[in-house]
Amino acid sequence: MEVEERTLLGVVDYVIFTFMLLVSASIGVYFRFSGGKQQTTDEYLLAGRDMGVLPVAFSLMASFLSAITVIGVPAEMYRFGVHIAYMNIGYVIGMVVSAYVTLPVFFELNASTAYEYLERKIWKNGLLLVFVFQMILYMSVVLYAPALALSAVTNLSTWVSVVSIGVVCTFYCTLKGFRLPIAGAFGSTLCVGISNSARLDKMGRNKAPFDGTIRDRTNTQSFRGMKAVLWTDVFQALLMFLGIFAILIKGFLDIGFNNVYSLAYEGGRLAFPGFEMNLTQRYTIWNIMIQGIVLSMISFSGNQVQIQRMLTVKNISLSRRSLYVSIPMGCSFHLLNCLVGVVIYAHYSTCDPMTKSDHPISSADQLLPFYMMTALGSIPGLPGLCICGVFSASLSTVSSAVNSLTAVTMQDLIKPILVSRGMSQKKMAFSAKATTLFYGFLCIMLTFLVATLGNLVQASLTVFGMLGGPVLSIFLLGMLTTRANEKGAVVGLLAAIGIAAWISFGASANAPPPAHLPVSLEGCPANASLSLNETSPLVVRPSLLNGTEESYENIFPLYTLSYMWFAPIGLLVGLVVGYAASVLINLIAGETQDVPEELLSPLIKYFMDTKKKATEKDMKISGPMELGKVNNTRTNGTTVIKSKEKERF
Repeated sequence: MEVEERTLLGVVDYVIFTFMLLVSASIGVYFRFSGGKQQTTDEYLLAGRDMGVLPVAFSLMASFLSAITVIGVPAEMYRFGVHIAYMNIGYVIGMVVSAYVTLPVFFELNASTAYEYLERKIWKNGLLLVFVFQMILYMSVVLYAPALALSAVTNLSTWVSVVSIGVVCTFYCTLKGFRLPIAGAFGSTLCVGISNSARLDKMGRNKAPFDGTIRDRTNTQSFRGMKAVLWTDVFQALLMFLGIFAILIKGFLDIGFNNVYSLAYEGGRLAFPGFEMNLTQRYTIWNIMIQGIVLSMISFSGNQVQIQRMLTVKNISLSRRSLYVSIPMGCSFHLLNCLVGVVIYAHYSTCDPMTKSDHPISSADQLLPFYMMTALGSIPGLPGLCICGVFSASLSTVSSAVNSLTAVTMQDLIKPILVSRGMSQKKMAFSAKATTLFYGFLCIMLTFLVATLGNLVQASLTVFGMLGGPVLSIFLLGMLTTRANEKGAVVGLLAAIGIAAWISFGASANAPPPAHLPVSLEGCPANASLSLNETSPLVVRPSLLNGTEESYENIFPLYTLSYMWFAPIGLLVGLVVGYAASVLINLIAGETQDVPEELLSPLIKYFMDTKKKATEKDMKISGPMELGKVNNTRTNGTTVIKSKEKERF
């Protein structure tokens, strides 16, 4: 199909886009100057544990999927086919595992942040720094996505777009803080409540019940304008879906559903991923499924952003229900974006815009915004609506991450220091806002770094794999074993981060460009008489397309691994090295430790109970014997697993 001349956003598009940004910023101003004006840390950070299932589900979906999904997934599908759609199967498995293996532990502790668990179990402050670094890098990737879109449809440079978007997002996050409950994430552009103040003593028990003063006042003020804010949020959430549906409907009307399918099929974009165990191949069914499981567990078992949302309901039953409701939402949105990639390929199947002589775009990540303008530009305001959907997805993720960083930094690092110095609540609230500003602007600065990590999907999964996998290993070590200790966890974490970072950066610097599916220029007017091999810089040798060893012969083997293996490798190294180091340290030091039962996953407690019953049964059969391997006792009101029980875990 002939590629139209590139067009820019029109007046109506700018009006719609500006309106979306102004609403996002004005909501922060409204909540800054309404009610109690966030005079205390609780008012700034407290979301309350009384949220409904539906808003939490929308929040989980909105924060798990970002502009990387909206822009990166269609681009990935355009170049490599629809393989990435099968990652949804792994997502579902990982979410269900998280719901039953790790989520109960956080609820039993009555934790307000994910890292309160590590304070009780293993290691806290160092892991907090890893989380901060991971989220800042990931936010930078997410911020880079809409900047690419904006630069593709305006005369602004990419970096001017980065700064503009980052400043707006940081501005409304800082002003609004956490006064608004999670219903705000319904609209995908608002900051979301991250933390309830922890009232736990060293044994995890409640220090004192709420007196109702701060909580009741916060809830009353939060809901005072909630109807108006909620409907605004719903409108902006609809922008994301409306943008996707607008692209799909217009594409099917222009090309026809049958033609879209046949063109994508003939171009190899609908091929099922292979079953071969080739670790260097970009996509196989094995690395797609495993990556999906690990990635969803990183988010829902070892990441403050998602864990906090699941803790904002009254009980674990409602939390699991929220997670289950979010699954079809997230999967459908992801699949719709894959379908957008199919439509874009069908539209440009005979004239690739990245390859044609005038190069209207320079990156695959600009395909979606370019398609919005060339295919939807004839309808005033429609491109602006689609761009708003991209920005809504990005601002939701960035704002949620900024506020999560503020919450864990204040609650777990800064607040204890300020309290010891007698700092007032008002000054602590000011410190929280200053922390938000710091993280927002640091995110803007690091965007320049993540631009070197490849396309959006690869960059985001590389960041999560390099740091998220090792972090998840620490949580699983604590919840699934009784032998893990602080020193062993540190060794495992450092080893996992070191190896994952080494492979990630080594592959980025040394591996050849990934082999993509072929594109065509036969429909381009200026190049109609030329063959693809004569004109396209994107053409790859058959050896690359077939995955032979020719392109990797002079490269260190680990650098040739598919980026889909980075997160599983980080997780595996962290688990194996962390557990082995803990066992070795215990043997050398001759130390044993008592582990509170509430710090262990229900899965491991089930096996312990089964072991205990089997031992008791053997005692009845064989007569009296020493019972040391399974011995529960009560200490200060807390069930403790005695040290001898650790022999098999």
